[in-house]
This record gives sequence, C-alpha cells and structure tokens, in this order.
Amino acid sequence: ANDLLALRVVLDDSPRDEWQISPANRPHSRCLEVRDLAASLWDEQGFRDYIAAPKPNGYCSLHMQMRLPSGSNLEVQVRTRRMHEEAETGSAAHALYKQTAMHEAAQRGGWATTAPIYVQAS
Repeated sequence: ANDLLALRVVLDDSPRDEWQISPANRPHSRCLEVRDLAASLWDEQGFRDYIAAPKPNGYCSLHMQMRLPSGSNLEVQVRTRRMHEEAETGSAAHALYKQTAMHEAAQRGGWATTAPIYVQAS
C-alpha cells in the first residue's frame, strides 16, 4: 500500500494456434517466467497469484512485492494483454476509481503519474 515504485509487465498474447496446442495454463506459465526473472534481479518479499485464483470480479494478474538493492519497495504486476484489457476496461476495471484518486491527489497538491513502457521480445 505504501509502494513508491511500480512496474507492470504486459505480455503479448500467444498466437491462436499456440493456444490450441499448448496446455490451458500457458499464459499463466509465461507470467510465472517473468516472476522468476524478477526474482533473479530483486529480493521477493511477497507474492499473490490472481491468475490461478482470480478475484471475484474476474481480475487476473501476478503481483510481487520486491525489495530493491537500495532498500526501496517495488510492486511488480505481470499479466497478458487480454488480462490487462479486462483489468482496465472489463468487469475487473477500476479505471474510474484510479481517475478519481489521481484527481483527488492533484487537488490536495500531491502527484500521481503512470508511464507505460512497452517492451517487445525478439
């Protein structure tokens, strides 16, 4: 809740034919691979798997709390593009809540920003 830094990793969805020949949990496996990468870089302090056990509103994502070498906390979220779209615009969306919270923070003289960074794997 007191996270100062956050990183959201949104993976491209698998091609349709890969979905047909791969196990049903392939998107979950790909997200867990990113978790393993993050854990190789930073000390994992906590983990929640909302893909294996989605929230009641359908929200799916991996959440990790990491400790950086500086001692700062980093919240890492990992999901596929489909999961991201559902989280941002579907039944799991809380975009209105986020917009309201950012507006209220600005009104109080605080600040809140988001800066998406897209990385394409080669």
